[in-house]
Amino acid sequence: MPKISLVVCVHRERDLLKRLLEATSDCIDDLVVTHDGPDETNVHELVEQFGGRFFERQRAFQQEPHWPFAWGQAKCEWILRLDADEIPSADLKRWIQSFRNQEEPSPDVSGYTCIWP
Repeated sequence: MPKISLVVCVHRERDLLKRLLEATSDCIDDLVVTHDGPDETNVHELVEQFGGRFFERQRAFQQEPHWPFAWGQAKCEWILRLDADEIPSADLKRWIQSFRNQEEPSPDVSGYTCIWP
């Protein structure tokens, strides 16, 4: 059964992140949130409420420098990378649940890309 880490990079997006975490809590096994700069909106507390791990990083004014670090913190081999304002549709959540209920994919599979019509 594949396990999935949700990895998110934010800056002061507590409300959006809360909505995302509420929407994905039944779809993931691990949560990693990196914050771009000082956490002035108490994102750390929110992440802990959802059982995740929070990392405050030096302010870079963009997400890109934080992604390699964040992916390195993931506990699971499968990573779901979303922005705080991206909420999975019901179809995507069903697909994730189906994926998690299958046997581990063949070792030669390195990822999936969902393409919507």
